[in-house]
Amino acid sequence: MVFFLPSEGIAFLEDLLRIEPQPFAYLWLAKLYAQKGELKKSHQLLEEGLKRYPNDRGLAKELTLYYLGRGEAEKAYLLAEKYSLKEILLILNFARESVEVAHSCGDEERLKNLASRLYSEDPQGFKTALALLLKNYLYSDSAIPLAGKLWLSFLKKPSVEDLPFLAVYLLKDLELQKELSERERKLLRTILKDFPNNPLPKVVLAFKRALEGNLQEAKKLLKELNGYRLDPYFGSYIGALKLYLREKTENVLPALEHLYYLSRERAFSVAKLYWEEKPDKTRLWEILSVFFAVGDLKFQELFLGEAVKRYPDDAEFLNSYGYILLLTCGKACVSKAKTYIEKALKKAPNTPAYLDSLGWAYFTLGDYVKAKFYLKKALQLEKEDPVLNLHYGWVLLKLGDSCGAREYILRSYGWFSKNLTIPENGFCENLGKLLKETKCEKTTR
Repeated sequence: MVFFLPSEGIAFLEDLLRIEPQPFAYLWLAKLYAQKGELKKSHQLLEEGLKRYPNDRGLAKELTLYYLGRGEAEKAYLLAEKYSLKEILLILNFARESVEVAHSCGDEERLKNLASRLYSEDPQGFKTALALLLKNYLYSDSAIPLAGKLWLSFLKKPSVEDLPFLAVYLLKDLELQKELSERERKLLRTILKDFPNNPLPKVVLAFKRALEGNLQEAKKLLKELNGYRLDPYFGSYIGALKLYLREKTENVLPALEHLYYLSRERAFSVAKLYWEEKPDKTRLWEILSVFFAVGDLKFQELFLGEAVKRYPDDAEFLNSYGYILLLTCGKACVSKAKTYIEKALKKAPNTPAYLDSLGWAYFTLGDYVKAKFYLKKALQLEKEDPVLNLHYGWVLLKLGDSCGAREYILRSYGWFSKNLTIPENGFCENLGKLLKETKCEKTTR
């Protein structure tokens, strides 16, 4: 269906829906609104259309793609499974397996097979999967280079449409590995040569030069990049480079995570100054979310330590500090950690997260009976929480109930497999370890 202007198509299709509703009218009207950038209206039309015509796979697929674009993996999974959208399920399974393998709880051979299928059935699906991983980036960072490397093994000649995804992949790989492989260096040289006027390869090169300590070259490239209007995601790398080179940037928070990979110490000092400028709770949680995303428990502990001094009656800070102490120094800090967690529970006695923390304190001490009591109480209040299910399964395993343990560990895995994000440090690694340790004839993964 072709219209010279989106407005012409919208007027025609809206009239058609009023006179004689049809599934295709909902579908194309939603597409036209999406083209205009009115995603909320597009989403509303797709949902209305699918409610009215529940067997229409075209509407179901478009709505699934909408959820994929927003990074809402669970909603996309549910629709893709319900309507047997095999091409979408392949993308979702590839993305999920990338996260699992990157965090030591997946099957590398299965991932390679999925990559091969994806290339033969939907080569563009690699880009959709990378975009989805980026939307669900929390602790999925290491999955992005892994998925990117598999894509690169099939990619023959990059196009300009590939550049944003290749840049994301190369930047993430640089952050985590501090250098590129020979194949990736060759790729970077190719895209710099073939797309001299595109800024994205230059962003990658500038970040690479900064990591290498070639600050003069990084500054030179940064100067060139100042003339471009970049997507906010890539702009956050420019901000990180500016902060690293001791220049000013307006958007400190988005740049902070990338700065961390250039210099952990510089990231900490910038974060400290950023909070001191406006020492309120919102800003502190924003900073903590960055150190949470990069998995730096020590920095989380330091900032939460300051938080409980400044806000001694805030239950969320008290519990978070107590829990982080358990993760950073284990048994040696249980007594101190419990003090903070119990203060939080006095203020909010039926909060699942606080009960979980207290249960984990007893788990750390090896008192599995008491741990089970508090973890069970927490789970009764929040049945679907993946961390609570993992913790409860773990304590059951310690108490010798392998079948019971596996039930809760599988429940945790079920949540994770559809959300593509990891709720706390070490979650996936522990999940993989416990899936191997729990044996039960009644149920299997």
